[in-house]
Amino acid sequence: MLRLPRRQRRAAARRRPAKRTVSPDREGRARLEALGTSVATALTTSDLAAAAKPWDLDGLWDRVVEGLTISAQVNRDAKQGYVSSLQSSGGFPVRELVGATVDFRAVREDPDQGALLLLRALLPDQSLVYVECLVDDGNAAEPRLIDVYSYANGEFLSRTARRLVAPSLAEASRTPLARLVGGTSDAGKTLETLNRVIAQLQGGDLDGAWATLEALPAAERQTKSVLLLRLRVAVARYEPLTEPPAHEEEYRQVLSEIKRVLSTDPRAQLVLLDHYLLEQDWAGFHQSLETLGQAVGEDAYLDYLHALGYSRAGEHERALEAAFAALAAEPLEAIRLGILDLYVNAEEYELAASYLEQLEDDYGYTFDFSGLPGMQPFLESEPGRAWLTRERGE
Repeated sequence: MLRLPRRQRRAAARRRPAKRTVSPDREGRARLEALGTSVATALTTSDLAAAAKPWDLDGLWDRVVEGLTISAQVNRDAKQGYVSSLQSSGGFPVRELVGATVDFRAVREDPDQGALLLLRALLPDQSLVYVECLVDDGNAAEPRLIDVYSYANGEFLSRTARRLVAPSLAEASRTPLARLVGGTSDAGKTLETLNRVIAQLQGGDLDGAWATLEALPAAERQTKSVLLLRLRVAVARYEPLTEPPAHEEEYRQVLSEIKRVLSTDPRAQLVLLDHYLLEQDWAGFHQSLETLGQAVGEDAYLDYLHALGYSRAGEHERALEAAFAALAAEPLEAIRLGILDLYVNAEEYELAASYLEQLEDDYGYTFDFSGLPGMQPFLESEPGRAWLTRERGE
């Protein structure tokens, strides 16, 4: 067991005291609601400065290393590198939501963590994302954000980062003699591999990133850090609109594997929706949505996803009824456009053509469905051919 010199042990013993969470008062809650709204607006409008302003990256790092025994020098160096990395990639943790349609949903309270701001985002590809931003002090005059819980990962960013940086911190704490005799630890080697994969992802080498991960020993591929990264790569490689869908088997496999390690937290159900859809487990799909709804509350987009499940299972009338009810509850563009798919899936091609004409009149442009296999039955139908002739003047 590695023992630090006494002076270093004293420096390393700085642990954040256990935080006693206090519910925000009325004024505090109003400030948090205003903050949630401003963050959502900044992300939607791509205002990077406003989106980064409430983040306390030092506070985030404190959560990453909370409870770890490391020297003050190692902590300073690692913190500088981590914060610099975040700043170079945009300056705040939820950078991937910039440009998405982001809505502030609610202030949540966790008795162990504190106040959280629930945000819902619909990405340009209509992927659904929920995150909860943790507030350092819900009653502060200027509340700061110090962590984010990703529903897609089923955990806080600080927890994910902790697993990634802990091996390097342990490696940095080893004496020069220990490194000379023992070489790089297994954990250090895994970290090097994960960093290489991230570099490959950033460089657009998706196949290379997948090959690097698959070359890891089977036991390491099943650890949560590696599974989450494998899922990220699998999602990037998966192309559901091609025929047949490219890399679907790899995506299905990773989803099946990650299902076994996810917590029972209702928020972790988001990542399982594709698993149930691909496996055509409609009962599991709808139950997963119900469980997710326990975490996020009433949400019309979740109601639309129920409609999608009904459609895939052949319950077309029920699907359309649920989708139009969801659209009436919240007129989201994603729901409105999705109803066209439900008409096509139901083989209601005349209704699809009429609905499509209404969409084009409202949006002011002509839709192009070339290259979309799912729309081919409609385009080859008599109403579909009539729509093509109407719009293209043929």
